[in-house]
Amino acid sequence: MIMSKYDELFKYMEAHRNITDLKCASKLTPIPKGMPKERGTFLRKSLFRQCIDMQCKKDPELQKLFIAAARELLFDKLFTDSDFENIEDFKPTEQQDIAMTIVKMLFGGLFEGLD
Repeated sequence: MIMSKYDELFKYMEAHRNITDLKCASKLTPIPKGMPKERGTFLRKSLFRQCIDMQCKKDPELQKLFIAAARELLFDKLFTDSDFENIEDFKPTEQQDIAMTIVKMLFGGLFEGLD
């Protein structure tokens, strides 16, 4: 089975104790009494983001893995949210229609969905 970029990142962060450091920073973040839970969550997420940014600045390999994992997760989310699997209702612009006609003429018999 192929490991996802996120899994590679997480494995790397566990091996280099980045996850432990993030947990420690989270535990040490004081949440004032009476602060709404949402605000406390926002505060912890902000700290988490800053810690990861600092870790990435110190470790170029971590930064490379983080960018790859973020791209993979973002592209998967965009693909899912944009409903690329359901393209029957797609209405191309005139330029897109011309481009699709050219692609069909060149590659029509080679690929599924170019009929």
